[in-house]
Amino acid sequence: MLMSNYIHGQEFYTDINMYGFLRYEINNLGCGDCSYEVISPGVDVSGGISFGPDGVLYAFTQTNTELQIMIVDPVTGTSGPPVFTYPWIVATQAFAVGFVSVGGGIFYLGSNNPPITSTIYKWDTNTGALISLGDSGYVLRGEMTMAWGNIYVSVYDPTVAMNAILQLDTINSANSQVVFYYPLNQLYCDITAYSICNTLIGWECFGGNLVLINLIDG
Repeated sequence: MLMSNYIHGQEFYTDINMYGFLRYEINNLGCGDCSYEVISPGVDVSGGISFGPDGVLYAFTQTNTELQIMIVDPVTGTSGPPVFTYPWIVATQAFAVGFVSVGGGIFYLGSNNPPITSTIYKWDTNTGALISLGDSGYVLRGEMTMAWGNIYVSVYDPTVAMNAILQLDTINSANSQVVFYYPLNQLYCDITAYSICNTLIGWECFGGNLVLINLIDG
């Protein structure tokens, strides 16, 4: 793991639950010179946000009766009514976690099922189908991201005193594999692709730090 004391310029968006989301402006000198802006305070994007390959910023949330996807203006944080919905009863189907757009009207998400593990779903908004890909065997904690053709997500406590980054298998989620472990007292709630191959940017939600995560050598 590399701390982000020197990274290339990039924008990075991270949700802060019902308080909206942050946009970090990371310049070439690193995060000692970063700036950030709270966008859309008071708007609930607690399910996560994701830029699609089409450049559209999608936000995901849930009510007691349905899952919702909205399109958000990344400058103002404003959005209209949900563009996609799906019936979902939290009391019987658990809380949905993780969210990513992969393009073509396809999204992936998970749900934390009693007692501990997470089912992965493919949401095809073209057909209106929410397809279960099975139990991942891990507890999802945070958003998903797509990078280099793979989907990654943070998972909680997959081994003693460690959290991890999981690479999802979108055919059979039971075949998903941990690619990176890190200490349990840290949790990267939001991750995104970085300009260097096989490297992610992570936002550590306990301390608010940005880090670089090398998926090859840890």
